[in-house]
Amino acid sequence: MLHKVFSVMENNRIQRLIKIQSALIDFICDPDNPLDDIEQAELQQKVTQVCPDRAVAAWINRKNSKIRSLIKPVVEYLVENPNARSHLEATFRNDFSFHEHNGDNTFLFNFSKLDDDLKKLLKTMMIFMYDNLVNDGYSDSLMQDGTAFTRGDFILIWEEQNSSLNVCPACDGKAPDRQGGERKSDLDHYLPKSKYPLLALHPHNLVPICIECNQRIKMEKNPIEHDNMELLTNSFLPYGLIAAIDLINVSCKRDSAGAMYIVITAKDNAYTIPVISLNSIFALEERWSGRIDEVKKEFVELLCEVSHGFQHLKQHEAINSEEYLKSMLESIVGRVDFGSRPNRVIYQSFIRFSLVDNIEFSELDAMLNP
Repeated sequence: MLHKVFSVMENNRIQRLIKIQSALIDFICDPDNPLDDIEQAELQQKVTQVCPDRAVAAWINRKNSKIRSLIKPVVEYLVENPNARSHLEATFRNDFSFHEHNGDNTFLFNFSKLDDDLKKLLKTMMIFMYDNLVNDGYSDSLMQDGTAFTRGDFILIWEEQNSSLNVCPACDGKAPDRQGGERKSDLDHYLPKSKYPLLALHPHNLVPICIECNQRIKMEKNPIEHDNMELLTNSFLPYGLIAAIDLINVSCKRDSAGAMYIVITAKDNAYTIPVISLNSIFALEERWSGRIDEVKKEFVELLCEVSHGFQHLKQHEAINSEEYLKSMLESIVGRVDFGSRPNRVIYQSFIRFSLVDNIEFSELDAMLNP
């Protein structure tokens, strides 16, 4: 992720969401699971006996329960393939712990190693788990705290943890607007749920980002895939120890036709692949190049305000406009507060470019002397 974002894992409601998923997998993998025969007597009692989480058991036992209809074929598969139980349980524990392996270039996801039929069943079930959060939310009884839990609640908890970030964490653009007190962010699956369905409702795989990033740019791109290898170290994972903002050079340049554009490189060669991934999945160079004129306009407006003061100062002191402009630009470069306002990364890049590009510097200098 471009910007540093802080985890919501310590929140009690988020922890409950994790326990619900773990309880379902434990229930599915239990050899005494009764759902292979839903017509048997005392089915509900047997579900409650096998599933120690009473609230989850009640969810499964609910009349016309959608989750029970999705669990049942998985249980039937495991009855026919009993050796797959331990494999599924181990796969879930492994894949669901990915956030504990940040920076580990040996960690591998195991979901792809499961049988195709089992993968299809699990994918349907786990994506429903996420869709349930979006559509209906998790009931107050299931959450065990007297209040239902929805997608909006997740985003609100996330915002409380990341209150100093006022931009899209992926592209540094304008944060989505609020409506009815709720910011209308998209909830991105950083690792796409189509490929990693066991992480469809994992808190470390969900990041509120702008609609442009999620629906039009990133979509189903896999940020950790590079040269047919899927390694966590191939990307700047959200909630990780490091964020791209501290490890990239963002340079403004000018092409042969005179147009400015942005180039992103790694400060350290060790991060070349994650930087390539970041730029690829969010198309940052292209999108940021398209924002340069907007950023320049913002600075020009500031310069026009400053020019009046400069003209007044020049009447009383012997002051050179080029030296004044250089001092102003150098001061701004050191005071840019990333994440406080949209496009500060491009803004700083443009200011640095103006200090070394004679054409740009001269154009700005002329604005100080209208």
